[in-house]
Amino acid sequence: MANEKVFMGRKVFFLNAPTGFEKAVIDSLRSMEYEVYSIKDYRVLKEMLRLNPDSIVFIIPTTALNFRGWRNFIKSFENETIFSPLDVGIIMRKMNPERESLFLDGVQYDAGLIYVDNGIYDAMRKIVAALDRLNAKGIRKYVRADCKSEKSAEIYWFKGEKMLKFNIIDISSVGVAALFPARLQNDIFVNQVISSAYINMEIVPDGTGLVERNQLPIELKISAIKVVGENLLVVFMYGNETAISVIKKIREYVTYILNRNLYASVMNLPLDNIDYNVLGI
Repeated sequence: MANEKVFMGRKVFFLNAPTGFEKAVIDSLRSMEYEVYSIKDYRVLKEMLRLNPDSIVFIIPTTALNFRGWRNFIKSFENETIFSPLDVGIIMRKMNPERESLFLDGVQYDAGLIYVDNGIYDAMRKIVAALDRLNAKGIRKYVRADCKSEKSAEIYWFKGEKMLKFNIIDISSVGVAALFPARLQNDIFVNQVISSAYINMEIVPDGTGLVERNQLPIELKISAIKVVGENLLVVFMYGNETAISVIKKIREYVTYILNRNLYASVMNLPLDNIDYNVLGI
C-alpha cells in the first residue's frame, strides 16, 4: 500500500491493546520516538484514519467482532481509495489453519502478521522491524506536540529580580520552542545555559475532569534564535542536568496533547456502526 517515502513520519495506531501490551510495547515505542496512539474502539478508528490515511495500524482482534467480522473490517480499507497509503498489520496468537484463514484469505497485511506466542518482547522486535521497514519515523527524530493553543504551557526563569516567562509553541522530549518579544533580545543569546529554569504544563487525565498541574525544574540551553516578525523564535534544548523523571513527564505531556487533539478531530463525526460480522466483502 504505502510505497512512497513519508518524509515527516507516520502515525502508528494500535487497536485493542491490553494493559500489559501497552506498558511493555506501546510505552517503549513512545520512548523510542515513534508517534503511537492506542485506540480501544474500532468504531472510531476509520474516521481517525480518514484524517491520517498515511498511517500504520496494528489490529489486535477481540470479542468486539467475530473472526469473519475482523477480516471484513480490515478488508473494507481496501475498498476506499483514501486508504491506499495505509499499512495494516495483525497481532495475535497462532490458531488452527482453518480459523486463521478467516483473517488471511484475500487480505493484504503490509505491516505483517505478528504472533505473540514467543513472548511480548519477540513481538516487540518484529513490530519495530515492521515500523522501520515502513518508514514510520521518516526524517523526524523526535515526536513534537504543538502547544500554540496551550496557554498553561510555559517556561520561565529569573534574571536577577526579573522573571522571564514565555509561552511554549511546541515541545518534544529533547527541547522546546518559544516566542520572545524582540525587545528582550539582549537578555538571551545562542549557547546560553539557563540552569534554574522551570516548565509549566497541565494534563487532564481521561475520565477524571481534574487538572494535573506540573511545575518542573529544568536546565535549558539556547540552540537557535530567529527573528519572526516582531518576535524572536527561540529554540531550547534540555541540558544534561535535567532529571530523567522530568523528561518522562514531558514525553507523557506530548502523548497527552497528541491524543487529545486526535480525539477532538473526530468528536463530532459518526461512529462506524456497520455490522462487519454479517457484511460480505
